[in-house]
Amino acid sequence: MMPGQQSSNESGFAEQILTPLLDLLMIPNGIRQLVIRKAAHMTEFAILGILWSGVFSFGKIGLPLGISILTASADEFIQRFVPQRCGAVKDVLIDTAGALIGILLVAFIFHRISRRKNVCGTPSGK
Repeated sequence: MMPGQQSSNESGFAEQILTPLLDLLMIPNGIRQLVIRKAAHMTEFAILGILWSGVFSFGKIGLPLGISILTASADEFIQRFVPQRCGAVKDVLIDTAGALIGILLVAFIFHRISRRKNVCGTPSGK
């Protein structure tokens, strides 16, 4: 966990790299860093949701989502003890949304694969 200033500096670097995309999306200069930081958290938790889905049986949503919520809550709680950082419920919600996206993506892919196996594995599917 980084102190607030170090985290902001890294967001500034990402903003420089992503400027063409941010311009295309017409994101105002004043909130670009915020958008980058929240998108990064959603992406991190989407990956975490994918990983939890792999650990706790593909296609299931409840357990991977519950553990992702606990992880997001613990992350925000720990931030309360880091200089220039604070924990926020809205960040838990953003992280949870990212995890849910990853979990639903895995569930969708698993559903498509199992459906295809059922269709292709039966004599009528030939």
